[in-house]
Amino acid sequence: MGFGDISGNLNKLAEKAGIKLPTNTASSVPLEINELMKNEAAKVIIDIKDGTPIVGYMQEDLSIAGSAEFNTPAESQQLQKATDFVNKFSLLSGGAVGKNIKIMSVGNVKQTLLSWTSSAKPLFTVPLTFVALTRQDDPREIVKRLYKCVFPTFSSGSMKSFGVNLNLKGINGAKVATAPLGYKGVKGGKGTITVQIGSWFRAPNLVMTSVDFNFSKVMVGMTTEAGKQIGFPLYAVGSIAFTPMEDIDYNQLASYIGVKP
Repeated sequence: MGFGDISGNLNKLAEKAGIKLPTNTASSVPLEINELMKNEAAKVIIDIKDGTPIVGYMQEDLSIAGSAEFNTPAESQQLQKATDFVNKFSLLSGGAVGKNIKIMSVGNVKQTLLSWTSSAKPLFTVPLTFVALTRQDDPREIVKRLYKCVFPTFSSGSMKSFGVNLNLKGINGAKVATAPLGYKGVKGGKGTITVQIGSWFRAPNLVMTSVDFNFSKVMVGMTTEAGKQIGFPLYAVGSIAFTPMEDIDYNQLASYIGVKP
């Protein structure tokens, strides 16, 4: 869905929510928020398993990137021996008669055939929009929970390493880093997320790899006597990227997008 001038729609939404927007605010917001909120297929639910799921709207297309690696097989021992023999013979004969020495390689067409070695995990990228429709809908509060999925938490105290408890208290600058959401690569996916888009996409046991958002310069809140605006951004626009915690096959990918393999 493209961007457009939705000044009338946003002003009505703001008025209904009791939010007073500065002059010409709505026309500067690059969102068709009214249309987005009507489209259930664009509704994105992100469950990071720390409370209420995060709900946003997808203003552009979902991207699914997949890749496979193919390599040529190594030369067979027999062909390698033939190559070595030819090169040794060339060196000996060239040295004996004073001719130019040519290094050769022996091979066949089968050596050029590609062999599959691996496939990378798919990478999903979802563009998201969060708008303050009430004074309680601070986009910063929503987006901070997404950043929680990619940043660790630091603490001081003790940690267990190789079965030994290490006390870090009193050690200047020593910190214990905990993976985002307390992630652990164990069966069942501790610290993973689940993403659902409308009723046509659902993927569990994911890890967030990227969170990138811009906050609007237009603020929701009050204006002081000096004309200074205080409050919080009216909207946040950005994207998230995520991938399965473990390798998946074609059948699982098809199930994510709600189709038969």
